[in-house]
Amino acid sequence: MKRRLALLRFHLIRLGWPAWLGSALIVFALGLDFLATMPMEIELENARQAARLVPPVARSERLSQSRLPAGIELGQDDMAKLEMLFQAAQAADIDLSQGDYGLETSGDGGARRLQIQLPVRAGYPALRHFLADSLNRVPTLALENLRLQRKDSNQAELDARVQFVLFLGPAR
Repeated sequence: MKRRLALLRFHLIRLGWPAWLGSALIVFALGLDFLATMPMEIELENARQAARLVPPVARSERLSQSRLPAGIELGQDDMAKLEMLFQAAQAADIDLSQGDYGLETSGDGGARRLQIQLPVRAGYPALRHFLADSLNRVPTLALENLRLQRKDSNQAELDARVQFVLFLGPAR
């Protein structure tokens, strides 16, 4: 051990102040890693575990209510249908963090339609699972348009634009 320290000291003296500065920076970087980065990694892992403990229904409920524009008012039944759409996306591991929603009513104030346009980035099997599961879960949901695009033939994920129509009852 003494021999290694003597050899290290010899090389540091031989190389001069740049070697001392470099060694000091390496020791500083290692200390910073243990003092700053490690606690942040532990905090991040704790946050991930806490996110896994949130029940899926509560997570999808928050998503669906926060995505609707201010002018769209839905009843509890209609909101439950929309939540089922988010649950189907969650089951297929698809992120629906963005989307455009538009409410259309017929001229006589009867039936209403909620237009839902969702940009989706997922693999083909996950996209198929999401579409089939959402259409099976919500009988009043219809797939109006589906656009698939793959930028490169070697790319596993698709860029999709999914357009649903959710048929709602009359306004109350």
